[in-house]
Amino acid sequence: MSLIYYYYLIHIPITLLIDSTVLIPPVFEFQKAIVSFHIDFNNDFLLKVPPLWFKIFIFFELIFQLPYFFVYCFHLKDKPSRYIGDIIYGLNASLTTFVCLIYALNEKNYPLMGVYGPYCLIPLLIMINGIKNLNHIISPVESDKK
Repeated sequence: MSLIYYYYLIHIPITLLIDSTVLIPPVFEFQKAIVSFHIDFNNDFLLKVPPLWFKIFIFFELIFQLPYFFVYCFHLKDKPSRYIGDIIYGLNASLTTFVCLIYALNEKNYPLMGVYGPYCLIPLLIMINGIKNLNHIISPVESDKK
């Protein structure tokens, strides 16, 4: 299994238990506790009082990214067609999380930047990997043709 597989697999419960609470009130007590701990520990002002743009980002995460995590983990993980999904996911997730990082930087909220930083960098690397692998499939290197 690739690191991308484990990243997506781990991101499923994060999306369901934490990120989704921006649009759907927490259902379980442990979910409320996790979200409350995260907000308090990291001073996550975006999760505490989500602005409209943040709600829109989360909407796209729930509608497009979450299903892709499942499709990747249980259907595409070993198929070359996954690279297109990785590119789209990586572009979307890295750009939207970058916006969150800018807001955290503006508030000088370094703990929050530490939380959001990997969720900007990892999708960016997933996108680059997808582009590299897709390019290798579409335009094999001359030495591969021999």
